[in-house]
Amino acid sequence: MNTIPGDTTERFRQVLAAIEAEAPQVRTKRWQGLFDQLAGPNAKKLVLFGAGQFGVWVLQRLRKVGIELAASLITTDLAGEAR
Repeated sequence: MNTIPGDTTERFRQVLAAIEAEAPQVRTKRWQGLFDQLAGPNAKKLVLFGAGQFGVWVLQRLRKVGIELAASLITTDLAGEAR
């Protein structure tokens, strides 16, 4: 772990410069595969937390593409107001 002042900022700049230097197609492919790699067999299971009406909207769209929630906390009252 770097504890020397300035090292973190400089490292951050180096990482950003490396990302900017990548061809857009390479960067897109790397990021698209990252979720699948990290999620593994759970890639189709999501947890939606605290989204209220927006959560309902997101859930409808997720279901359209075949993704179901593993768990959720979507709280709306009868008037449709998020709590």
